[in-house]
Amino acid sequence: MPKPSPLQACSQMSLSDILADPTVQYWTVGLLLGQLVFGLTFGGIASPVQKKAAFAAHQLCCFAAFVYCTAFGTSIWLNSSSYRTGASFDVRLYGCTEDQSTIVKMMLGFQVYDAVVTLLVTDLRSAVGMVHHIVTGLFMVFALLGGVLMPYAPFFCGIAEISSLSLSIFDLFKGCKELSSVKSVAPIGDLAKILFAVIFL
Repeated sequence: MPKPSPLQACSQMSLSDILADPTVQYWTVGLLLGQLVFGLTFGGIASPVQKKAAFAAHQLCCFAAFVYCTAFGTSIWLNSSSYRTGASFDVRLYGCTEDQSTIVKMMLGFQVYDAVVTLLVTDLRSAVGMVHHIVTGLFMVFALLGGVLMPYAPFFCGIAEISSLSLSIFDLFKGCKELSSVKSVAPIGDLAKILFAVIFL
């Protein structure tokens, strides 16, 4: 049985095509620029996050990325015929649309950004974090090269990131002790911790 034609567009991408793709580049460069701008801004303004400027900038960039991915992924998931009852096995396994490909490229760009910042920022640097970003990035590359299971990308690269929204806020408070000591905003960190636990489970 021939595979759906949209798959051919996905599987034709070479590694060089993926690395040169505008979506991958825009997300990588855009987030790195955001990291630089927010880091310099937080570092130059007296605030509870000034001493952790790079760390706080990372959490803000991640939060913004997660908001977009969650909204975009949810929209694709709810509006794609690939997920409707009765869809064939071939469609669910090999089906590929432009939006599905786009969200995978977005996630790849995000993982490249996150890997670079994790390596450079001392407060973020960890072997576990680097392995996570590298493995996730490789999964995105394999998906773009082969097109297999692309219909599920909106869920794992989009809807599943809803828990990461609260995680970013929780990590910000956890990593910035001066911020968590401010009584007027401390409850936000506590609420984010509870929300993450509930949503993740």
